Amino acid sequence: MSGEFVFPALKFLEPIGCITKSKPHRKEVDSTAMPFRAPSLFAENYARTTTELKVCQCELEELPELVGAFYLLLELDLSDNKLEILPPDIGSCYSLKVLNFSSNHISVIPEEVQMLAHLEKLLGYTNKLTAIPDWIGTLELTELNLFNNKVLHLPVGEQGLGDLRQVEELNLAANVMMQLPDEAMSSWLNMRVLNLYDCRLIKVGSFAHLVNLEELRIFGNNLAEAPDLGSGLSKLKILEMNKNQIAGDLPLSFFAGLTALERIVLNNNQITALPVGINCPSLESLLISNNALKELPPDLPLNRSLKIIFLNSNALESLPQTFMQNTWLERVNLSRNVKCVQSAGHILAHLKTTCAANGGKYWAPEEL
Repeated sequence: MSGEFVFPALKFLEPIGCITKSKPHRKEVDSTAMPFRAPSLFAENYARTTTELKVCQCELEELPELVGAFYLLLELDLSDNKLEILPPDIGSCYSLKVLNFSSNHISVIPEEVQMLAHLEKLLGYTNKLTAIPDWIGTLELTELNLFNNKVLHLPVGEQGLGDLRQVEELNLAANVMMQLPDEAMSSWLNMRVLNLYDCRLIKVGSFAHLVNLEELRIFGNNLAEAPDLGSGLSKLKILEMNKNQIAGDLPLSFFAGLTALERIVLNNNQITALPVGINCPSLESLLISNNALKELPPDLPLNRSLKIIFLNSNALESLPQTFMQNTWLERVNLSRNVKCVQSAGHILAHLKTTCAANGGKYWAPEEL
């Protein structure tokens, strides 16, 4: 018999009335009258059979040593408490596949975690971690989420971050590591979703080998140039690199091989030009507001998949005549580009009509 224990925010479930697949009844008691502790009956009858334990939103300041008795536990949810440490007994939960200690006050991931040979998901976002263990690469993780911590450096040696060969989703956003070297992502061949936004990054290694990558978010950093995407990211669908310091013309090689790209966000940079010949047949949204564009490549409006284009707050002086052939755009934002009004009046009228016909919205250059 396997079961699930749930300890909600204001009510603790009495151990004898736990939820299991075969015993759905439960008895609730006031949490103010019953601190979290488990009697021997609980330990004897349920620790050996429970596969899911949820002790979240209980204001726990420490986790009872009893947790080590749950050696068949597959999922442990400790989120939204006041825990400052994970006890060494956590290493005795040998069967654990999911460990969630998010939204606590934990500053160190204990070395006993590396004993969890079956661990697939490690979720520790919104804590006080300052480092990722140098043995993290020994785990067979498919998901690692350490969003919103205080991580300064990444482990790049043997068994470090770069050895996470099975990882598919990684969230290191809202940390302060500043650099992501090639060594830190050397074996991420299975990576699908990578979040590195708001990390104060000034330098990142090449992403060219991440051939399975579908989503890349590196916005809100201090990157001075566009990252190396190589020529083989044929599965990338979402690319968000807004709010950086990327300056100058984007090279044609940047878009090479991005045949699955659906959405690209380049807002709030210092980009001066887009290349001619962007071959992104799936591109639906191009957001490049608050840059320094003076003109657009003439083939851009001919992209049949493009539905949304935001060009507001640039320095556009004209628009390509090929916009007159476009009848599929739905949302076009040209606000704060007053210089292009006189030279492109008929194009602007056409775009306004097109967006209205497709049930979308149009923002004129003179709009603030």
